[in-house]
Amino acid sequence: MNHPNSPGRETPEHLERETAFARWLEGVGDKLFRKLPNKYSLDYGIYVPKRFRFNGEIVSEEPGDFYAWAELKNPEKRSFFDFDSYMLDYYKYNQLRMYSQASGHPACLFVGFVFAEDGSQPGERMVCRWEIDQFKQYEIRFGGRTDRIDKRTGLPDPNDTGPMIDIPRADFKGIDEEGNPYEI
Repeated sequence: MNHPNSPGRETPEHLERETAFARWLEGVGDKLFRKLPNKYSLDYGIYVPKRFRFNGEIVSEEPGDFYAWAELKNPEKRSFFDFDSYMLDYYKYNQLRMYSQASGHPACLFVGFVFAEDGSQPGERMVCRWEIDQFKQYEIRFGGRTDRIDKRTGLPDPNDTGPMIDIPRADFKGIDEEGNPYEI
């Protein structure tokens, strides 16, 4: 639950962008993304679709076998090239690790970056995927976003700062319009 003085996390605009991003990923990856309940602390479960056909045409589809866990980030203004790494909240990192380890299924972070190297051009996206590696260790540091202010203190919202890890750009793979991974 959000603190009453903290800005809302999943606003209708945020959820609309996230849903559109999930639909794009479904379109290029031939998997179904389904929003997880808040208690999971991750955004989506990814499923292999069960397709029902009539006269050769798909008439409906529903989630079939579970495939992976996913966290989606869709920053509006940040370019992949802005920094040498992508900062992820340590709690989210641990949730991805825990669910992957307990279930034996992959856990992924998908990020839809602005494509322009200077981050100034709207529109075109560069979609990247990072999959959890149970054996890789990341340095933990204090960080987070500072653009949302706690109304009580006038300081950055404590829900947005804390222990973080930096995922090097080299650990990400790009995803093209057909869903194929490529080295960045």
